[in-house]
Amino acid sequence: MDHRKEISVLVLSYYMICPPISGGAKRMLYPAMHLSPDDHIHFHYLYFTYSENESKRNYNYLDQFPLVTENTPFIVPKSFQFNETGKPKYFNQQVWWYLNRNYLDRVLEEVKKNTYDIIQIEHSNFAWLIPHIRLACSAKIVLDCQNLEWLVYERWLPYAEEKDREWVEKSYSTLKQWEEKVLPWFDALYCISPIEKQAIEKTAPGVRGYYVPSGASVDDERYDPGPQKRERPRDLLFIGSMNWFPNAHALIWFLDKVFPLIQKELPGTRLDIIGSGEPQPEMLRRIQKNRYVTFLGEIEDEVPSLHQSKVLISPIWIGAGVRLKNPTAWIARLPVVATSLSVEGLEYTDGEDLLIGDTPERFAEQTIRLLRDAGLREQIAERAYQSYQERYSEKQVCDRWKNAYYATIENNSEQDRGLESLDF
Repeated sequence: MDHRKEISVLVLSYYMICPPISGGAKRMLYPAMHLSPDDHIHFHYLYFTYSENESKRNYNYLDQFPLVTENTPFIVPKSFQFNETGKPKYFNQQVWWYLNRNYLDRVLEEVKKNTYDIIQIEHSNFAWLIPHIRLACSAKIVLDCQNLEWLVYERWLPYAEEKDREWVEKSYSTLKQWEEKVLPWFDALYCISPIEKQAIEKTAPGVRGYYVPSGASVDDERYDPGPQKRERPRDLLFIGSMNWFPNAHALIWFLDKVFPLIQKELPGTRLDIIGSGEPQPEMLRRIQKNRYVTFLGEIEDEVPSLHQSKVLISPIWIGAGVRLKNPTAWIARLPVVATSLSVEGLEYTDGEDLLIGDTPERFAEQTIRLLRDAGLREQIAERAYQSYQERYSEKQVCDRWKNAYYATIENNSEQDRGLESLDF
């Protein structure tokens, strides 16, 4: 495989967060931020923004990276620019939200004016662009599939509140129908984990899938505290966006069912919570009435908290893909207690790389073990660090991205795509 050929990638996304703080934003920018100019791959990001200030901030941030040869903020009036008028009954609402004729025209103008080897779409919700792009250029079109969207809602359904149940159920069924329809339209699918790759290839058996992990999507050198022992005065740490229901659900479960068990055995144990967005009212009430819980909100630099805490808790029960907070803790040499679903998609050994707790009692027991035993904390942290270096380091992830890009442009196989354009 000749890695000297120049590859031009146009990345299309309905959001951009700069600097990247969410797992999705970090993955979207990973290749441009971490690949080397010697890799001969460069990027143009063409993405939605929702204000002039956001547009300027994103543009200035992306402009600092040599591999980003262009970045184009496309301002839309608001996130959900369409009302429900005219939406077919069984059409997915999230796909409908991001239909934008002006954006489509800008994309078509771009691909007719400039030659791209690969057009990388960041979300299946944007697959409605593909039939139009196919008529305008011959670039390979790939989906950077961070997770199967419908799977998130299927797992959410058992925990949905009554007021949300109909919406969650409808999102699950319509997204599943949508992804089954559009995944065969792509030339390649970049999958975040082996589990996602297997599931996606079943949905689109004619499309080549490539396993491209995210690692922690951080600067390994800055997050690694080094082999020296650091003082860790803080107890427990949780990291996650507060306005994402799976994180809110996880914290409520932990605060209601697990934290009291820990406090009973180790009175005075403290929990720090880091995350952007406004906590949901139910979660906020629990935080405010517990003097051992501190909500730090969105902070400029999470590294000191990672280096000063004893244990990262990851009590996620809803989701798909990979939760990047877990490999982030690995590179920071911070031991993790997690539910099985929270570490789905990672290659790990329970009891060596991390500790699993799938009931309140077991989660509390595993957390207490680590809080009481500094030697065990160090043992788990060091083993996880080695696993990270072997599987998810910056070099490992960059090699995966490079191989996927070059393999995509060299694959000349064709399949019946069943393309169907949307008129709007």
